[in-house]
Amino acid sequence: MKPAPLPLPPGDAPLRVVLDTNAVLSLWHYQHPRLVGLLDWLESRRAALLTREATLDELARVLRLPDLGLTADRQARLLVDYRARSEPFAEPDPALREAALALPQCRDGDDQKFLALAWEAEAHLLLTRDKRVLAMATRAPWRDRTLIVTPERLLRHVDLAVATDDSAAGAPSLRPLDASARSILEVTPTAPDAEVVAP
Repeated sequence: MKPAPLPLPPGDAPLRVVLDTNAVLSLWHYQHPRLVGLLDWLESRRAALLTREATLDELARVLRLPDLGLTADRQARLLVDYRARSEPFAEPDPALREAALALPQCRDGDDQKFLALAWEAEAHLLLTRDKRVLAMATRAPWRDRTLIVTPERLLRHVDLAVATDDSAAGAPSLRPLDASARSILEVTPTAPDAEVVAP
């Protein structure tokens, strides 16, 4: 059974995308051979990967966790690579803080920064593998403004789109990564396929 298409902007319209820490780890740290092709697809959609200091600070904190086993050099290179690929979004205007506080709160307060960023940036996508963030997908105001999905769910959408585009050629697959994308995605030990929650 084919997955239902995601309601994304049509054609090659640019996308505004927020990645939470789990999604960054999936794409930049863990060896997910299928998922790495998403960066190429996002590049083809001229996607802006939006960040803020708070989201980058959390990524830096998680990269230091002993469970990941990353050397200081590897942590620094991953952060540099991700910063180079992402775009900083304006820090919240103090006048808008009340509106941000009025948003429904995620069960894990540490995740709220990603939801607030997605809301304020009018993001098309928030990619996450965190079940607590995914639980917000059907709640207002995000359900009417931002798709909150796993990288795997987005990949199924991409596969469906490519299969449709290439049906005559019989090649339902992602385009190969270009050299720059491959250089960014130096892989380390494989992570579980199940959705995870960052510490």
